[in-house]
Amino acid sequence: RVILESAQGVINGITLVDDGDSKQELIARAADDITISKAGDLVVDTVFSANGDVTLNVANGSDKNDIIVIPSSDNISISANNITLLGVENLGTEDAFAGLKANGIGGGTIDAAISGEMFVTTKGTINDARLSAMNVTHNNMGMINAGTYTANENYELLNTGIINDGAYSASDKFTLHNKGKINGGT
Repeated sequence: RVILESAQGVINGITLVDDGDSKQELIARAADDITISKAGDLVVDTVFSANGDVTLNVANGSDKNDIIVIPSSDNISISANNITLLGVENLGTEDAFAGLKANGIGGGTIDAAISGEMFVTTKGTINDARLSAMNVTHNNMGMINAGTYTANENYELLNTGIINDGAYSASDKFTLHNKGKINGGT
């Protein structure tokens, strides 16, 4: 387990090195921005920024470049004003969705354009987002005000929150299960 904490500052420019333990879990908490890189898979327990942004970069791995999450009771894996995920092939799994929460005052943004499979839960107020993958299974429990949500093949959206706007598309099949409120979107 890797634990990084900065109660009054940032966690910036950290590069994690693979120790051969593919289940090495990351816990990072900071008052402000968090920027972490790792070549290859990254197992996330919790990444939390109280007042800043989170950027996780898993590019340049020799194998898959996945972000794997440890299931939690609140479904939140990464929480920040704005969240950026770079170099990701797969995000979450069918059994452990990646929980992304935009926690900024008035909302935030999420940028996750990945090449493989995405299993994600969104919470908080999302003022803009780019979620795209080969296949997306998306559980919205927050408020979506804007963004682009696309899948090269299939996009499945379970909405138990509020959707005010956004552009949603899939090349093969788009499925919406609505148990929340939809005020707009295309």
